[in-house]
Amino acid sequence: MLVYIYTLYKINIINLLDQYFGIYTNPTVRYDTV
Repeated sequence: MLVYIYTLYKINIINLLDQYFGIYTNPTVRYDTV
């Protein structure tokens, strides 16, 4: 259960980073590095 919550939390963090930094990076490069 804790792992499931942690996974959702990580996904939320990645989405936030995607919103803030996705404008400055190429989408293909960004998803390759992640």
